[in-house]
Amino acid sequence: MLATMDAQGHRRWLEPTLTKGVWWQRRLVIAWILIAVYAFVPFVEFDGLPLVQFDIPARRLIFFGTILRPTDTILLALFTLIIFVSIFWLTAIYGRAWCGWMCPQTIYLEYVYRPLQVLLVGTRRPATPRSGAAWRYPLLGLLYIVVSAHLSNTFIAWFVGAQPLTSWIFKSPTEHPVAFTTFLLMTAAILFQFGYFREQLCSIVCPYGRFQSVLLDRFSLIVGYDAKRGEPRGKRGTTSGHCVDCSMCVRTCPAGIDIRRGLQMECVHCTQCIDACDRVMVTLRLPTGLIRYGSQENLELGTRSRWLRPRVVIYPLLLGVLITVFSTLLFMRTPIALTQLRIQDERVMMESTGEIRTPVRVRLDNRTSQSMRCEIAAVAPDLLVAEATVLLPAFGSADAEVIMRSEASAFAMGRRTAKLRVSDEHAHQLDAEVTLLGPMTLPPEKSGRFFDSQPQKTGGN
Repeated sequence: MLATMDAQGHRRWLEPTLTKGVWWQRRLVIAWILIAVYAFVPFVEFDGLPLVQFDIPARRLIFFGTILRPTDTILLALFTLIIFVSIFWLTAIYGRAWCGWMCPQTIYLEYVYRPLQVLLVGTRRPATPRSGAAWRYPLLGLLYIVVSAHLSNTFIAWFVGAQPLTSWIFKSPTEHPVAFTTFLLMTAAILFQFGYFREQLCSIVCPYGRFQSVLLDRFSLIVGYDAKRGEPRGKRGTTSGHCVDCSMCVRTCPAGIDIRRGLQMECVHCTQCIDACDRVMVTLRLPTGLIRYGSQENLELGTRSRWLRPRVVIYPLLLGVLITVFSTLLFMRTPIALTQLRIQDERVMMESTGEIRTPVRVRLDNRTSQSMRCEIAAVAPDLLVAEATVLLPAFGSADAEVIMRSEASAFAMGRRTAKLRVSDEHAHQLDAEVTLLGPMTLPPEKSGRFFDSQPQKTGGN
C-alpha cells in the first residue's frame, strides 16, 4: 500500500515536520542554485542565441551556441544517450540523488511552496491559522498563483526565448492567443501539482522509483536505517537497540514512509530522516548515523561499500565513447546543411530531345552566426537548368527549388542520384546527394509534357 493512502484507499495527507540539519542546509544551497539556473538561463544569450532553448516552433535545440535540428538525427540520438547514461551512472553510485537533490518537483515543493504554507497557515491539515486571521488562506492562495504564474512564464521562456516572452507579457492576450492559453494551462497545472497533488507525483506518476530496482545494486549509495544497531527498538533503557521509536524519521519524511522498513519505492533520498534521527541521537548522547547514507551491503552486513564494480566502470567508459563520438561529429559538421524535401505531386518532364527535367526541392540550414548568400549548382556530369541563389540569415534556414537535367538512360527503375554543390562568399562549400525520380518508361506521346513519375498500372488481372 502506498504511503499516501490509508487502509480504505483514501488519500492520506502529508504535512511533514521540517528538520533543519546539516543535510537540509546542503540541499538548501543546491536547491537555490538550481532555482537560479532555471530562472535565469532562458534569459542569458551566447553568441547571439539563447544559452539553452528547446525551440519547438522552429524545430531546433539550442545548446551553448550549437543548434541541433531534426535532420541532425545522429547528434540528437547521441545527446539523448549521453543524458540517460549519465543518469544511470549517477544512480549506480549515488542512488536517487536526482530525486532528492535536483528534481524540480522536490526543490520547488520543499523550498518554495511548503515554506510559504508553513509561514502563513502552519503545517497541520486542516491547517490552523497562527492567529486565527481569515486573510491567511486567501494570501497563501494568491502567493501560490503568483509563484505558479512566474514558473509558467519561465517554463515557456525555455521554449520560445526571452525576447518573445517579454514582448507578449506587455501586449494584449488577443495578439498572442496560443501563447496566452499555454500560459494559463501551465499555471493551472503547476498550481494543481504543488498546491494539491504534491508528493503523489513521485509515488504514482513518475516511473523513476520503479526503475530503481534495475538502476541500483546492493553497493549503490542509499539513505537507510542501520537495523543491526537500532533493533530491537523501544524506550531507552528498556531495550538494547539505539532506536527509541520516537517516529521523528516518519514525521519529517515528505514521502510519508518509515525508513526503518528498508528501501522503498517512494523514498526520494531527501535526507530529512537523517537530520531528524541525528538530532535525537545527539540529544540522547548516542552516536549519530543510525540513519545514514550507505549501501545495502554496508547497512545489512556492516561491510564497507565497494565502489569499484562492473557497472561503475562500464557506464563511464560508455559515456566517454558517446561524448567522444558526439564531439567529433559536432566538430566535423559543415557550416551549411542541405536536406532534400518532398514535392507534392512531383512530376518530371521529357523534352523532345529525350532529356529529362526533374524538380528538386531542398532546405538549406545556416549553422553559423553570419548571414550568407549561397549558390546552388550541380556537380558534373549533372546539370541544372539554372543555378539558384539563396539568402540565409544567421542560424536560419530557407527553401529553394531547382530543376535538374538528366539523360533518360541515367534512370534505373524510375530513380537516380545526383550531386548538388552549395557554396557561399565565405568559402564554405558542401556537396550533397539528392534523389531524382524519373519515369519507369518513356512513352513517345508524352514527350514535351509533364507526366507522373510513378509507374503506371497496365491492364490484366
